Amino acid sequence: MAQPAARLVDAQNLFIHQSVPSLFHKEEFNTKSGQQSIFRRKKSIAGFLELTGNFFYVSRLRVTFNVTENFIPHFGLIKGLIEFNRSKEVSFWFNNQEKTIEFDIPAKNQQILEAFLENIHALLENESIFKARLKSVLEFERRYAVEKKEYYRSILNR
Repeated sequence: MAQPAARLVDAQNLFIHQSVPSLFHKEEFNTKSGQQSIFRRKKSIAGFLELTGNFFYVSRLRVTFNVTENFIPHFGLIKGLIEFNRSKEVSFWFNNQEKTIEFDIPAKNQQILEAFLENIHALLENESIFKARLKSVLEFERRYAVEKKEYYRSILNR
């Protein structure tokens, strides 16, 4: 025997955030009152991510970011830093081809995600500084070894 469909009272439909134009309608959908994303109207998040989309469902927020052009070569490092420093409450997915990162968090934890991304950006900058300094130290060591070899060669050939 078939049962009639019923909508749960506490269920919440998916809805698009940021007044994004609908694919099927000419009007725009707005979020329910009281649910706003802190990423709204921000072009760049933490200096290395660009917001591409976010929407709420039930009491969660799903946010998708593109890695900015300057940081695309460091996508592997970004993935590693996120994996190593991640929280249990945050789910995330990486798209290697599109260089995107998608986070799924409780809507109430938006500030925690923003602080987490700021921390990842600081770690990324420190890694870049360390890499540049290490490269200059290694170059100095290489030049020193070459000069030392030439010096000893010149002493032995006298």
